[in-house]
Amino acid sequence: GQVEDALHHALAAGDVEAAAQLVEDNAHGLLNRLERHALERWLALLPREVARKSPRLLVAQAWLLYRQARLEALDAVLDAAESHLHNAEDSIPPADERPLWGQIYTLRSTTAYVLHDDFLHCLSLAERALEWLPVSERGARSTALIYWSFSKQALGEKKAAVRRLEQALGDPAPHGLAPPQLHHGLCMVQYLSGDLHQMLGATQRSLAYAAELNHINAVTGANWLSGLLHYEWNDHSTATAHFSKVVKWQHTAQFATTSTCMLGLARIFQARSELEKAQEMIDSLRAETLRLDNTGLLPPVDSIQADQWLKQGDVARALRWARSFNPQGLREPFFWFELPSLTRARVLIAAGTNQEVRAVRRMLQDKLTVARKQHRVQRVIPILAHLAPVSYTHLTLPTTIKPGGGGGGG
Repeated sequence: GQVEDALHHALAAGDVEAAAQLVEDNAHGLLNRLERHALERWLALLPREVARKSPRLLVAQAWLLYRQARLEALDAVLDAAESHLHNAEDSIPPADERPLWGQIYTLRSTTAYVLHDDFLHCLSLAERALEWLPVSERGARSTALIYWSFSKQALGEKKAAVRRLEQALGDPAPHGLAPPQLHHGLCMVQYLSGDLHQMLGATQRSLAYAAELNHINAVTGANWLSGLLHYEWNDHSTATAHFSKVVKWQHTAQFATTSTCMLGLARIFQARSELEKAQEMIDSLRAETLRLDNTGLLPPVDSIQADQWLKQGDVARALRWARSFNPQGLREPFFWFELPSLTRARVLIAAGTNQEVRAVRRMLQDKLTVARKQHRVQRVIPILAHLAPVSYTHLTLPTTIKPGGGGGGG
């Protein structure tokens, strides 16, 4: 039962096949137990060419990338896994092959939603995943249903998303779905829609369930979402308590969750003028992002650093960042707490030229159009807030803003 020791001995003996088999047989258990760092070590020990030839190891690597929030690397790994599954020379029993395809469809649904804004394709992939996955694959099935609900919300069908999640939560035998993830999905649908009062009830249920279950995934997810809610309501003390609980488990929680909470804490420290603490949090997050080679999550870290320079009075340094940072084509996924495009807008509005400010206004108007089309009220509100000073300065309202539009707080 001492798998890591056995793995080291197999590799020392030159028995690479036995080592790969050990990882194949135990990777799924590690992921289910949220032991992300152990799986990182095990995969790093195997020769790269061995890991690339095994569909099981490729799917395990894909799940690890998902938990590390390295979604840009997912499609290539999934392509390789599919290629091996289609290869007749790879002898995988049908009973094992079908769940692998179900996991691939699940992970494809996440990239369809997050990276490509292809919500209809996400719905199709998620439904296929739920059809192919056995009831024992609780985590994968729940992930598929969550991204199905996110896509429904983005298409303007929030009621359908909420209804299906609540039905799954109310089912005494929820067909292999994991209640903690369903709670988190329900909270996020309300958050994306800007319905913070509805989100409050969902987070309270999520926290209560997490306390009863006492499972790390449930605890970190519930505290992450509760922290987001209270941050939006400017309740920094409560938000700090929730974010700090997640950071305590940063090596177990999904990295997207951890990074959000670290950014949230840095923002709260900045608001309290505790700039040294904010800098320590930013530096710590940057170090972990680089350790994971997650360059896709560096823009939010650079963004909050630029805001830190502004607060320290180093306007010139912040302005250099804003002018060197190109937001064209930048994807700011739904789980990003820190939006570089808005930080850049603030810097240029504060210290840029008139021409730069006009360009900022056009960029914000474009983002507002997209956010409204995707029903992401939690993005619409801060974009409107950043458009307000530009519109006031130029004494003309953007044509996309209608009187009375925009809605609630934040």
